[in-house]
Amino acid sequence: MRVETLKDLLEWTKASHQHLSECMGHCSEHHDSERAALLLRYLSDHEKVLTEVIQSVIDTSTESMLTTWCLEYLNRQTINIHDACDERFASMDLSDIIEAVVNQHNQIIDLYAHLYSRAEIPSIQELFKQLTELEEHHIMQLVQGANRLDDV
Repeated sequence: MRVETLKDLLEWTKASHQHLSECMGHCSEHHDSERAALLLRYLSDHEKVLTEVIQSVIDTSTESMLTTWCLEYLNRQTINIHDACDERFASMDLSDIIEAVVNQHNQIIDLYAHLYSRAEIPSIQELFKQLTELEEHHIMQLVQGANRLDDV
């Protein structure tokens, strides 16, 4: 997906979370470990919620904010997400699953932090700050939930 505007970036983020949710949901049906399958379903549900939150951000943002160009901030690079689930989660153990999900969120956080540092408009900076905090909070919830599952 070619990201040119802030709306493109938000759509990419939403699609990234949606893909992760669908992939983990699919892999939960094929995992040999019931605990891992439970974790994958739990994480999948959280990614669905995050997808809805990002859609809400898109729906409530002003048109002028959404049409803000991001090209120069992204060095004109194409941002890619996987289109198909390669079932990688179906063979991972609990810690590998959590590590992979946290890693994906950290990549998004790093991107938001980069864009925050380059943004000159205060409202855009505030949006990137809020999105970063959303992703960070989401990671904390995921890890806490996974730790509770590990205690069971």
